This record gives sequence, C-alpha cells and structure tokens, in this order.
Amino acid sequence: MAEKNKIILFPQMQDTLIEKSFLAMEQENFSEALTYIDQLLHHGIENSDIAIGKIICHIQLGQPLEAEIFCEDILERKTGNAFYTILFYYITILFEAQRYNKIIQYIDELESTTTVPPEEQIKYREIYEMCQMMNEKESKELLEKIEQHIEKKEYKNAFICLKQWNTLHKQPPTVFHSYLLMDIHEGIKAYIWQLLRERQVKESISVSKFGEIITKKPSETTMVKQSRTYKDIAKQLELVGQDNPVMEQFLLELTEHFLYMYVPMDLSNEVEHIMQALMFIGQELYVVENEPMYDGKVNKYLKKVMEAERLYVELFLH
Repeated sequence: MAEKNKIILFPQMQDTLIEKSFLAMEQENFSEALTYIDQLLHHGIENSDIAIGKIICHIQLGQPLEAEIFCEDILERKTGNAFYTILFYYITILFEAQRYNKIIQYIDELESTTTVPPEEQIKYREIYEMCQMMNEKESKELLEKIEQHIEKKEYKNAFICLKQWNTLHKQPPTVFHSYLLMDIHEGIKAYIWQLLRERQVKESISVSKFGEIITKKPSETTMVKQSRTYKDIAKQLELVGQDNPVMEQFLLELTEHFLYMYVPMDLSNEVEHIMQALMFIGQELYVVENEPMYDGKVNKYLKKVMEAERLYVELFLH
C-alpha cells in the first residue's frame, strides 16, 4: 500500500497491538501473533523487534519460504540496527533448506560491497565454511554422476545432473573440455559450451560438432538469439509473420534450436540455404501446396535442421 494511503494508528493502539503480539508469542500462539504483527506492518509500523517477531512466527508455523522472502525484503534495504540479526536468521533458514550455494553467493556479494564488522563475520563464518564444504561435496558427486551417465550414454540423466551442477556456480572442470571432443550427444556439448560462455572462459577450447572440429574462446561467443545468423534469419521471417504469424513463430523456434545444437559454429554465410530449408518446412506444415525441392545444398540443410530438432527435443523437451 502506498504511504499516503496508510491509516495512521494512534500510539495507544500501536502499543496494544505490539503487546498482544508479544504476549501471543510467549504463549506460543504464533498464528495470532502474526495477525497482530501484520496489522502493524500494514500501517507502516516496523522496528527490529516486530521484524524479528514476524520471522520467528513464520518459522514456528512451518512457513520458511515466507520467512525467507521477508528477510530478503529487509536485507535488501540494508538499514536498521537489526540487519545482522536478521541476516543470521536468513542464513539459518537457507542452511536448514540445504541451499548452501545461495548462502555462499549472498555472503560473497555482501562482503564485496559492504565492510562487515569482524564481530558480525564471526557469527556466520562457521556456517559459511560448512556451506562451502557441502557445495564442494555436491559438486564432486554430480561430476561423478555426469561421467557415469555419459559413459552409459544416458544423456538425459547426464543433462539433468549438468543443470544441477550449474546451480552451484562453480568454475567448469577441465573434464568438460574433454567431453566437447567426444562422440556424445550434441546437446550435451552445446550445454557445456553454454556453461563455459556463461563463466566467461577466455582460453581457446576445441569442440567437435557434427564431425567438424572448431576452436574458439567461449567468452567471445554469443547467445543464439544475439548471433548474426539468428538475427538475419529472424529479419527475413518478419515477412512471413505478416501473413502467417504462427508459422513465423514456429520457424523462429526451429531456428533457435538448430543454431543452439550447432554452437559454436559460425553459420552466418549459410543463411540463404538455412532460410530456404526453413521455408520448405514451414510450407509443408502451413501451406496446402508446396513445390518440390531440387537444390542439393538446401536439401542438406533441410536434413541438418530436422536432425538438430530431433536431438533438441530428445534431450531438452522430453
């Protein structure tokens, strides 16, 4: 509610609500206490005791997510004497939820932007170090699972583990580089390249894509939708969209999937042939009559687009 729309409580009413909330908490009636606290907050009355009381109520009522969100709202403002007390509650909530990486990220960002008093660092340092240990353990376990799934050609399971590993925000191990040169699912290699690009890996890395070896620096490659090839095709498909927006959207998705599977290959010189292959597919699906295709180069790209789509769906959409 906007500040101007808040109804101001008389001091006596404020005191009454505060007393009732604390009394209800003492009697372990956290639901009732939360009702009083929310009334206070609704009227813009907030202090450290009220804020901490709300957090405790949510925790006691088995509502850790609500407590987490409220903590984040307060911590985002970085004001008030209770900042570090609320920080401790926040870290504890995340730790109990086994969200170790979120704790590490938050503290790293906090310490890089704020001078945290040593006496406050001590309060969370032990939990922080435990989180790092648990994060490292989880990373190791996931990397072992990824290797096992790849060896067994269980690519869907390998992809699931790769996504889980990605949430840990760790630097990619060198074993990922070797996967890029192996004869494995092209979607796995595309996703690993995406990880390397997101981590801004600046060294030259070689990758085998559909039988061709490409060597590039991941940090210098772009997301599919930011690539010149995608933009050129999207521009040409705008004309299609004027008459058939559904067909345009379908072909854009097909383009994105195709280019993703071929990352980091540069296909900017093949836009004409790719576009012709896409139009053939679109006309097959959305136009009653379609002329046969005789161009061998376009036929080649028609097969490439369809194979890339099959691989994309197989790994990412099933």
